[in-house]
Formats: sequence, C-alpha cells, structure tokens
Amino acid sequence: MYYLVTRDSRVSRRAMESKIIPLTKINAGTGAALRLDADQQVRLINTYGSQVVDTWCLSATDVSEYLSVEHTRRMLSRLSPREGDILYSNRRLGLLSIERDTAGCDHDTLLACCDPWLYEFYGSAHGHANCRDNFLRALANRGIAPVSVPNPIEDRMPRSVEYEILDAVSF
Repeated sequence: MYYLVTRDSRVSRRAMESKIIPLTKINAGTGAALRLDADQQVRLINTYGSQVVDTWCLSATDVSEYLSVEHTRRMLSRLSPREGDILYSNRRLGLLSIERDTAGCDHDTLLACCDPWLYEFYGSAHGHANCRDNFLRALANRGIAPVSVPNPIEDRMPRSVEYEILDAVSF
C-alpha cells in the first residue's frame, strides 16, 4: 500500500485519514485520473502485487507543472522516494508526500512509462495497452489536455533495480 498525500502541513494526521479519496478499482491495462485537493489523500493498493502502477500528478491550476521524478531525485539526493518523503514538481515545489509505504521495495524513478513504441519494439500486437495512452485517456475523460507525458513514479512489487534494468533492455 502506498499513500500519496497532498502537501498541507496544517492538516493533522487524523483529519487526513478522514479525507481519503474513496476507493476506485483500476483494472490492469487501464488508468484513472483523480482530483486530489490539499486536504485529501489517496491510497494506491496493488491487490495482486504483480502489476506495476505508474503514478503521475499534475497541478490542478497549471498542468504544465507536474510531479517530476528527475527533480524529486535531485531534491532527495537518492534514486527512490521513501515513506515520509516529499515528491517534487518540475518547479521544485512539493506536490505530494508519501505518508505510508508498505510495498517493501524501491519504486522506480528511472524508466519512462511503457508506450506504443516500446511494445512495437518488443514485437507486440498493435494497440497493446500501455501506460502512456492510459494517462492521456484518463485525463481526456476529465477534460484535461496535458502539455506532455512526464515520467511517472512506478509503484511496484518487490524487484531489484538491477533486474528492472536488465528486464528493460533484454531481447
């Protein structure tokens, strides 16, 4: 389980618990966009433990400001965020924090999300479900047109960074 909390230091933990976004089931190969206000939190629960969950965050006031894994790595001085960390935007402002993380592994901030071109490279059939298209479709369903598709934080099941890198470049 992975809690993402919008930044508002004036809100107590008890108040935050009462502001959790209702559960939304996201089936494998699909996506969803949720609005999260400053006094709310969302729980990401990977019920089967084997599906990667790409996670993005865009500013509600300006979608050109987004959760940036590159800026987060720089601000944290490490590759992977941990429980209690702030996740930073491309303007180095805290957009989210990790309230609790029970995944028991590092979350990837290095690899880009999967997209049609990656699956074409691997020889998959045209139209294979992918995180890039899921991101764009989920936002379009809410009337949001992002400026770009930022790199996500991949919330995942326990696997080592070395395995991920080898898996990503193996043929």
